[in-house]
Amino acid sequence: MGKKKWLVLAVTLIGLVALTAHPSHLQAQETLKIGMVAPFSGPGAPWGVVWKKTATLEQEKINAAGGLLIGGKRHKVEFIFEDDKYSGAAGRMAAEKLIFKDKVKFIVGPISSASRQAWQEISKANNVTVCGDTYARVVMGPDHPDFFRPSVTGVEQAPCYYKIMSERYPQIKKVAIINRSDVTGKESVKDSRRSAKYFGFQILTEEFYEPGTKDFYPLLTRVLARAPDMIDFGSSSAGDIFLMVKQARELGFTGKTMSLALIPVKEFCAVAGKKNAEGHTYNVMAPPFMTPAALEYEKEYVKRFGEWDEYAPKARAYTNALIQGIIKANSMDPLQVRKTMAGMEWEELDGIYKFTCQWTYGIDHQGLSPFYFTEVRNGENVCLEVKDVRWVEALTKKYGEEAPPEK
Repeated sequence: MGKKKWLVLAVTLIGLVALTAHPSHLQAQETLKIGMVAPFSGPGAPWGVVWKKTATLEQEKINAAGGLLIGGKRHKVEFIFEDDKYSGAAGRMAAEKLIFKDKVKFIVGPISSASRQAWQEISKANNVTVCGDTYARVVMGPDHPDFFRPSVTGVEQAPCYYKIMSERYPQIKKVAIINRSDVTGKESVKDSRRSAKYFGFQILTEEFYEPGTKDFYPLLTRVLARAPDMIDFGSSSAGDIFLMVKQARELGFTGKTMSLALIPVKEFCAVAGKKNAEGHTYNVMAPPFMTPAALEYEKEYVKRFGEWDEYAPKARAYTNALIQGIIKANSMDPLQVRKTMAGMEWEELDGIYKFTCQWTYGIDHQGLSPFYFTEVRNGENVCLEVKDVRWVEALTKKYGEEAPPEK
């Protein structure tokens, strides 16, 4: 071969090596469409908007790197976002549009149990694999093999809260529980009640409110007449918690507040008032226990969206769990992805997660994750202690299911 031909061949090979070394130059040949059903308006919007941001960021990062390699082909990721307004009717419309019009086989969401119940039979019948939130037990189990829930619910969280609360705040004895009068709220109250009793707390009252309520003063007046040391707002939506904390403080409540639901601290303090939000407890990763991966993600997130949402690492888990399942399965077949995800362990920004909990649900589709005992301090989240997923798993097995013995 002549000298000139060798030179052309060498240049060509160098170019191919360069393309291989930089995945961003690879062109995805196929498209992986993923639907998202979440509240981008209504009382659940503080959560849903962050879900959308994290999914958007993942889509951009994956596609910039050349897409996902699945079954020997590169796939770009395309999210299709539908607003369920944190309601059942809108959730069903959103899911039907994604499944029948957009032909998606994977859905992230919803957050609302009412939304999930409205379309769970549709996704099941059409072999769509779903990775969502919700707190109700009835959406999880062998009868619903299409559904995975990466994050802990009241069943798994409540024992963690009340065990740590009993150790850190022995002066707190009497608890009032308030929640929405929907399926999520009613399930959540059972979880709080069971765990509170296990760890020696007295439940003074359990109160429910109608979704859409803005004036909580009458309800709170009844609750405060019982003189609770703490109010547990359970899985109430973020916007409702803002208002209830604000109005409870205005009525003179000086005790502790907590929620099983994570809420964005900036919006919380803006609505409830920084002083009123002081000491509120929930499960969210926060300084000084931010992981290196989370700190790096925070930089990317702020660069893309202009500000940080402390809920972002948890919101990202719903999207990432599904994507990790697809990657590990090396398949676009939603049934094959389900088999891979059942019992799967994977790493998130806040630590190791695991799909397990067959002892509660009869299926290993419920996620467990590290527990961050965090409080609002001077308008910021401050984490007081962290428990890893093994600790959470052991506590959930021991206290998450059986009723406490009668005393």
